[in-house]
Parts: sequence; C-alpha cells; structure tokens
Amino acid sequence: MLAGLLRPLVDQDLAMVFYDMTTIRAKGLSQQDDDTRKFGMSKEGMVARQIMLGMVQTVDGLPRYHEVFDGDTDELTTIKPTIEKIVKRFPAKRVIAVADRGLLSTDNLTDLQTFSLPGGRTLEFIWQFQGGAIVTSWTSLAPFQATQCIDAKQEVLGEAVWNNLSRP
Repeated sequence: MLAGLLRPLVDQDLAMVFYDMTTIRAKGLSQQDDDTRKFGMSKEGMVARQIMLGMVQTVDGLPRYHEVFDGDTDELTTIKPTIEKIVKRFPAKRVIAVADRGLLSTDNLTDLQTFSLPGGRTLEFIWQFQGGAIVTSWTSLAPFQATQCIDAKQEVLGEAVWNNLSRP
C-alpha cells in the first residue's frame, strides 16, 4: 500500500534535484578485496577510515539515487558522472542541479555548462558557497564582496556574474 502511495511522487519528471556527499566512518581492522573503506579526509577535517555516500534527492526530500564511493574519493569528481546516471535513469525534461561548495570547481562549472539533456536542453545549476572563502581565488567576485558583504551584520544573499554565468 505504501509503495502505491509513493509511486506517483517517485515517477515524476525531475525538475530540481539536490546532490550532496557525506562521509561515513568505518570501524574495524579487517581488509577485504575491493574494499570501499579507505582512509580519506572526513567532514570533521581529520583523516579517517570511511566510505563516501553521494545522494540525489528531490525538492520534496525524496531520495532518487545514491552511490557509495571509496572513502578516499575526491567529491569534485562525482557530480558530472552522477548527473549523467540520473538523467539516463529517470525521465528529465529540465534539470536544475543544486550543490554545495564541496562540489564547486571551475572544471565542474565548465563541464556543467556543456552538459546537454535529452531533447537538447541545457542543464541548469545553483551553487552555494561562502564568498569570503573564495573571493581570493575568484577576483570577479571581489566587487560583490566589497559592495554587499564587507559591512554586513547578517547573512547576505546575492548574485555575481562569473564567466558569463548568471540567472537566465
């Protein structure tokens, strides 16, 4: 009965999906062939034996896809293959990928700009990041920081054009 109630929600076309990675620590000293438990940088900032879990979910919080990665996987390398897999697996007329700063790189931005969905539409994306942490690397964000963030007493939300990318 529960499956019957959830099926209409799960079978909807993708419109906006959220993608995130997390680490899951693994205990024990045994080693197995093709073991995904590897030593890598944990979310707490220390090296730990772990696995990585990538999760794609809908706006409503329904998980659509997950993948387990080796614990030493660089999460930057996971977003494009993950989007390719979900677009092949689920009907998608329009996809807006939403990701956090852990997946932000110029290579990923370039790859996602050239990504094409079935039917020829381009992938849309929203990325979250902390301006102060990245402005030193991306000088095009410096004017935004200087005019809107420098004297801020609370969180500032805004938009800056980078590499001809902005709101459509």
